[in-house]
Amino acid sequence: MLPVDSCGRPRNPGHPVRTENRVRAGGASFDRSLQDLKEREKEKSGRFQQAVAEEKARKALLGKKFQELRKEADETPTERPLRPFDLD
Repeated sequence: MLPVDSCGRPRNPGHPVRTENRVRAGGASFDRSLQDLKEREKEKSGRFQQAVAEEKARKALLGKKFQELRKEADETPTERPLRPFDLD
């Protein structure tokens, strides 16, 4: 039978009871973590703004190409394609 402590939990005499708090080794400070977070947020915002600008430029280019092709299609006469029975 295992001995129990005052709360009724079984106590294992082979393992010492931890009484001191653990100290984190190599942890980053809060200020440094906050600064890193702000830098990452700034980078994300910059990439997003760049993507928006590229999309606007792409949309303008496609619109210009569409207008040119439409103008070209309006200026050229339409020819009816030859059908096999038209050749008879």
